[in-house]
Amino acid sequence: MAQSANDTATKADARGRAITVKRLNALQFYRLTKAMGATASNATAMDLAVIASSVQKIDGEDVMPPATELQVEHLMQRLDFDGLNAAAEALKELKEDSEDEGEAAKN
Repeated sequence: MAQSANDTATKADARGRAITVKRLNALQFYRLTKAMGATASNATAMDLAVIASSVQKIDGEDVMPPATELQVEHLMQRLDFDGLNAAAEALKELKEDSEDEGEAAKN
């Protein structure tokens, strides 16, 4: 269920954990790109890093935004595929909600 008031969405992963995400803004994306260093040129790695970095909470526990590639890796390990899939679904839901709001504003 998306909460457009603060632009977050929460999805349960296959392990039953509630994964809450928020879309990265331009500055957060820039910082993530710098943190990823040379790996930032790998589109697949960056896609995974963006998904992991968008996670705000796991089961209600705050997640600090990663500031280094090692912290991104740690978060990805903590999420594993189940958490990353739930985070990706929640981000997709946020995007769809944003597009719906944009269409409603045009009408």
